[in-house]
Amino acid sequence: RKKRGGGVMEDSVIAALSNEQIKGKCLDIGTRDGLNCLTLVNYGAESVLGIDTDTSQFEKYQVVKAEKKIKLIEQDLFTMDGTEKFDVITCFLWNFGFPRIDDFGVKVSSLLKSNGVFYLGLVDGFYIRPKHGVSVQTRLRSYFPNTLQISKAGSAQTIWKMKVE
Repeated sequence: RKKRGGGVMEDSVIAALSNEQIKGKCLDIGTRDGLNCLTLVNYGAESVLGIDTDTSQFEKYQVVKAEKKIKLIEQDLFTMDGTEKFDVITCFLWNFGFPRIDDFGVKVSSLLKSNGVFYLGLVDGFYIRPKHGVSVQTRLRSYFPNTLQISKAGSAQTIWKMKVE
C-alpha cells in the first residue's frame, strides 16, 4: 500500500475498503482533495463524483486530476436534485453535526440505488460515543438498518458499511 499524501485518515479508508467490492457509480461526500475518490477507483468503481462546498483542495494532487473516472465539483449534498442514483456513497470524517443527522440520512438513502452501500467514517469520539444522546451511527440505523463496522481496532477513523435493504 503506497501512501499518496493523505496521511493516517486516508490510510484508514484504504485499509477498511481493501476487502470490499466497490462497483458501479460512486459519490464521495465532502471529498476535500479527492484522494478517497482515487481509492474508490483503485478498488473497482466505474466512476466517482466527489462533492464538496470548499473547492480549495481540488487542485492539490495531479494523480486525482489526471484520473478520467473522477469528477470533482462544488456541490452541497442537501441541494443535489436526486435524479442521479449511486451504487456506493461515502462520507469520511463526518462533519454534518447532530442537528442534520435526519436530513443527512434521508438524503443519502434517497441517492442510493437499490442494494446500494453507504460507507461512513467517524473520527471524533463525541459522534461515536456522546456523553448524552445517541451516536451518529446508531441514529443512522433508522435509514440503514444493516450496519457493520469494517475498520479495525486502532484505526484513525471508525468506518461503517451501511445498507438500506
